[in-house]
Amino acid sequence: MNNIKLFFKNHAEWIVKALIMSFVPVVWCLIYCGVQGYGISDVFLPGSEWNDELFYFKQVEAILEYGYPQGYFGFNESHAAYLSFAAWSPVLVFPWVLWGMLFGWNLLSPIFCNLFIMSLTFFAFVLLVKPRKRQMAVLAMMYCLFPLFTRYILSGMPEIICFSLTIVFYGIAVNYLKFGVAKGKLVWMFVLAVLMTLMRPYLILFMFLPIFLWISESKKWWSVVGSLAIMGGTFLVYVLIHTLLGAEYLEPLFSVEWLTVMLENGLFEGIKFILYMLGHRGIEFIRSMVEAFRSGYVMGTFFAVFTAIAVLFITQLIRAIRKKDKTEGVICGHMVFSCLGMLAALLLMYGLYDGRRHLMTFVAVGIFLFSILETKYFEKAAVIGILCLYLFTIKGDSPYDYQVPFVSVDKVETMEYWEQTFDQYIEVVEENVPNYDNVVIWVLTDTRQDAPEKSVSTEWQALYALPEGMGISCCFSQYVNDNIGQLQSKYLVTVSEGSVDLHCRQAGFEEKGRRGDLVFYKLR
Repeated sequence: MNNIKLFFKNHAEWIVKALIMSFVPVVWCLIYCGVQGYGISDVFLPGSEWNDELFYFKQVEAILEYGYPQGYFGFNESHAAYLSFAAWSPVLVFPWVLWGMLFGWNLLSPIFCNLFIMSLTFFAFVLLVKPRKRQMAVLAMMYCLFPLFTRYILSGMPEIICFSLTIVFYGIAVNYLKFGVAKGKLVWMFVLAVLMTLMRPYLILFMFLPIFLWISESKKWWSVVGSLAIMGGTFLVYVLIHTLLGAEYLEPLFSVEWLTVMLENGLFEGIKFILYMLGHRGIEFIRSMVEAFRSGYVMGTFFAVFTAIAVLFITQLIRAIRKKDKTEGVICGHMVFSCLGMLAALLLMYGLYDGRRHLMTFVAVGIFLFSILETKYFEKAAVIGILCLYLFTIKGDSPYDYQVPFVSVDKVETMEYWEQTFDQYIEVVEENVPNYDNVVIWVLTDTRQDAPEKSVSTEWQALYALPEGMGISCCFSQYVNDNIGQLQSKYLVTVSEGSVDLHCRQAGFEEKGRRGDLVFYKLR
């Protein structure tokens, strides 16, 4: 108790500053919503077009109610080898699970949890790095100019969790380098790096920083062995999570074609293929950035901001080396290493469109770090701020990527209809779970006879109204049509008057609800 009192006494000034800064996300969210005539509590997830949010939300809901989903989350009726999670690591949502255990779980829970996490991140970062007043002002300004902080807070996406962990990770690293070496700090860096890797595998790049610090400080052989053991163990646990708890996705989440070429055709052919991929996709990467400045092309905007962050950290690293500034040299060196590593992973393993979102973690970290650098950081902060202002605000007009979903009377009435319908016709079976009796097929898109060339998206937002514990299998219409007599799932939602709807009627399935462009069937 005396140690706690002493801590507060010695750090009172910084605790106050950290508390003040922790209100930046709250105030900016209020302003962001207020200028559109809404409040934070008016955000309505079923109005969003981001369908990943549905999977995250319903899985957390099922974990809180039953411990794990009672039906399978999968794709084309795939399912995990063990239990019933989707393709992404359930470790991603553990902060939401903790929040739900403490405060309950509803459509606003992930939003308020995200906001709390980002506020806590500001508090921890300021307390750890102790920036000057001018630096805190720069941080607040840059935070507000990067709208994805607020957009992801006001969503059911776990990006804020990834942002926050990496920001606190670097805060601990700066504290370690600037205010004194301590084993406890290094341990926390390893813990956060392990968590981040289990969430998203490419975040293993951050583990190289505590490894470098540990080996360089101890200069002992066992630090090398220990580092390899931690990294290897983390990778093994991730593989087990992915293999045992992850369902097969509609398409591969990432490609290792370059490795296949190398193993089958030899090292030389593998290197040639890697260089070809880097060049071919690198050109597409650059063209996307050019288009961002011309038309606000979203993918190119993400690439441009990420590239600017990487380039500015390279220049900052050169300055730090010249000034022999160890703290900045290590931090900037690792950021350059991580950005280049992520760029290589994007070009070689991820689809550019799907992988663009993953780059934003590095941008978020870069924005926080630029506020505390010493050598010419104001100029660099200004470059990033102006770039974000131009690309995200002046050119950024994509409702899908930037517009927060707010509540409306029509959306609420639609959700009420489907909640009543699902409650009436769906019963969660709690024996021999998980099972397909607790699965609803969601047909991703379909076509209608009057416009066979036009793909129509199913109004999947209604699935937020499913009873707790139900699993969701996202399926292609072709898969459903080809297997209409052998479908394992008990329920199905699809486009009204689409090809699947027609086949369901022909097969004699029971129609249990129809509203707007959505129809609901009980298959058995």
